[in-house]
Amino acid sequence: MNISIKQFSSMEKIRDIDFMKNGHIAHMYALKGERISYQVAISAEAEKSEGTYRAACEVESDLKEYIKLYSVENAIMDLPVKGKTDEYHLTKKEGLMPDLLMPLEESDNTVSVGKIKSVYVDINLPEDIEAGKYAVRFKASYTDIEDWETMDCSVVMYLFIIDAVLDKADDFIYTEWFHTDCIASTHNVQVYSEEHWELIDKYMKSAVGMGVNMILTPVFTPALNTKFGYERLCVQLVDIKKTEDKYSFDFSKLGRWIELCKKNGIKYYEISSMFTQWGLKYTPNIYAEENNERKRIFGWQTNGFDEEYIDFLKIFVPELVAYLKEKEVYDNSYFHLSDEPTIEYLDVYKKAYKIVKPLIGEAKIFEACSKKEFYDNDAMDIPVVATDRIMPFIESKVDPLFAYYCGALHYKLSNRYLSMPLYRCRIIGLQLYKYNLKGFLHWGFNFYNTYRSENPINPYVTTSAGGIYLSGDCFIVYPGKDTPYPTLRYMMMRDAMQELRLFKQAEKYVGREEVVKLIDEMADMDVTFAEYPRNNEYQIELNNKIKNKFFFIYQLHIYLQVFLYSH
Repeated sequence: MNISIKQFSSMEKIRDIDFMKNGHIAHMYALKGERISYQVAISAEAEKSEGTYRAACEVESDLKEYIKLYSVENAIMDLPVKGKTDEYHLTKKEGLMPDLLMPLEESDNTVSVGKIKSVYVDINLPEDIEAGKYAVRFKASYTDIEDWETMDCSVVMYLFIIDAVLDKADDFIYTEWFHTDCIASTHNVQVYSEEHWELIDKYMKSAVGMGVNMILTPVFTPALNTKFGYERLCVQLVDIKKTEDKYSFDFSKLGRWIELCKKNGIKYYEISSMFTQWGLKYTPNIYAEENNERKRIFGWQTNGFDEEYIDFLKIFVPELVAYLKEKEVYDNSYFHLSDEPTIEYLDVYKKAYKIVKPLIGEAKIFEACSKKEFYDNDAMDIPVVATDRIMPFIESKVDPLFAYYCGALHYKLSNRYLSMPLYRCRIIGLQLYKYNLKGFLHWGFNFYNTYRSENPINPYVTTSAGGIYLSGDCFIVYPGKDTPYPTLRYMMMRDAMQELRLFKQAEKYVGREEVVKLIDEMADMDVTFAEYPRNNEYQIELNNKIKNKFFFIYQLHIYLQVFLYSH
């Protein structure tokens, strides 16, 4: 038996044994407080053509307490591409693709003869760690499960920690829509039971771990991705009592939600929509207690501008605002009216804006909407614009301006489908920085339903919401036993947001113009949302260049360390 072991970038999707022919990496750079990762690939070859080997893996390092190991597992890619597409995919065929990161201790950690196994090494550096050179030795002891022959192997990564702390820089807003109902249905727990709250806590922590600092807050059950006449599992955080035409509100669940957010480091609150998606035709499904009976008082049966509903909003929203102020989160609260309104609904949206805006005061209304007419006609405060339509907003110097992408945006653009190489996921951080945007939104942190929420799905069986959305669009974490599991794509979004912070921090040394200049010079092009280097090396080399060039106080020290290591 012969075991081969090599180290590769976290940006690789290691799919077959031929990958072992590539050169590997042996050193990396990091700032204090940064999370940095790489992959260890292991392959087995033997005279016999069959056989399976189980490994005992560990790391030896002064950084060991900060290291988490994951087994890189394949995901089912049941809808890799559709419609107009480009050539920048790893494959356009259905099949398996590395994605899921399962904690190593929960995996069987086997490798078969002629196959390859990848272990993801994730290092979460504290801010107070001492700068310098560290070695991380990855050791694997593989045993043939048939004849108990054992082979040991190891490989070393040298990590050079620069004597500077990565800024937190929470002025950039990043939201991944957090589907509270999907947590309950997937884990088979009752909504807002203690088990549900514990899971919400863990999913929040996971979201924050990838850079999220804003959360979709279901004051009402979000009127999103729901077929007409159907209901998503009710997760409204406000308990309502109705007596004739009077209402009273219990915000205690919302209070618990806010406390969990504060505990996990979430700063911004995204209040769920007041009207249904794509046109404001109806109201969200809203439940209340009336005559000692819980019933739906508004929903698909209610016109969005029904007089009774508008009167309800005029009572409810001021009380919600008062409560947000009491909890000291109002200044960081943003409100939705209706997701992705199209141009034919401009007048209707303006009507809703004129109703709701006076009720929320200085808080902002923001929306995924790529039609500039909404902004130009004072129908929304902050547009969240699709990356393929954002340039007119940028050229008009709209500020603040957010970006988003979703299932319809894939031709040449950054996105995170399973069929795409990981550089297409990570590049979004650089793009958001270059165009000085203030936020980014994605709709699918953990959407585990079919296309219009008619049924829940098993994310380990379908990654396309039942064959509709491109695989990888709907969720970026998998439900584990009692906690979410990250993915390669999750790690890329985390790195993208870290990189954005790194660029902003470098501005303090040399100015924004110099950082943008380096971005384009190293790319040998004017980087845009659709045009950027189509390889992994660019982003890795740029990241290293930024760290070594702009944190110049420590440049000579680091270069000396690298020189001594290389010789």
